[in-house]
Amino acid sequence: MAPIPGVTLPTPYGGEFRQIMVDLDPGALNAHGISPNDVLNAVNPQGLTLPSGDAKLGDKQFIVRVNAVAPSIEALNHLPIKQVGGATVYLSDVAHVRDAWAVQANVVRAEGKRSVLLTIIKNGDASTLDVVNRIKAALPEIKRAAPPGMDIRLLFDQSIFVQSAITGVLREGAIAAGLTALMILIFLGSWRSTLVVTVSSPLQAIRGIAGFTEVGRRRDRKMVEKLRERKVIRRPEDLGINPLDAHRSLLAARSFEDLMHWSGNLYDPPNKFRNW
Repeated sequence: MAPIPGVTLPTPYGGEFRQIMVDLDPGALNAHGISPNDVLNAVNPQGLTLPSGDAKLGDKQFIVRVNAVAPSIEALNHLPIKQVGGATVYLSDVAHVRDAWAVQANVVRAEGKRSVLLTIIKNGDASTLDVVNRIKAALPEIKRAAPPGMDIRLLFDQSIFVQSAITGVLREGAIAAGLTALMILIFLGSWRSTLVVTVSSPLQAIRGIAGFTEVGRRRDRKMVEKLRERKVIRRPEDLGINPLDAHRSLLAARSFEDLMHWSGNLYDPPNKFRNW
């Protein structure tokens, strides 16, 4: 699932993780006059891989790295910790190193059975629905690749709340558009005006959110410029108007009569609403 765009996979819950454990012997520490912090300061720097520079041999240049990582558990036990009384104290003198598991701090049960929980989180501006749909599409292949006896289940899908919210917004928007159209029809008595408002309202809503959708983010600026050249799209600067100086006085239609004229009589209010 890691290659799926927008997916973050935190550490699973309910399992044990392989970890090199260092078990300190308090009696040995006291006998050598060494504190646990001395062991920590000695072990951490000796487990790093650091770049130390470069070496130039003829016409070639090589990057030199210092690898201080112990190759085995036995080598870790022989790490020097401190000089005490002229003698070197090694890690094996005050502790025991083993290849084991980290201390388990949580337990997960699904339907009363011990399980492992892997939480999948979407990151950044990725679409929740897109991430969930991709994961569901990948699950059959993941199940086929799983070892025999492993039961992989979808425990909880939080995208249903997002889908429900989107459905609710669309439903409420449709109801609002219908009520608006009904009110215009009742008060203006014009099917043409009702049709204009009914069509323009959803288009304005789509225009308002288009820039935040996948389509809006993939818009081609060159195509926009071509539409401006064909005068399909007009911006204030295309009309020789400074956007900072734009004002209602610059509108072509300043009254109902102007609006009828410039709309080609598409907007035709009833006579009772005309004052000219």
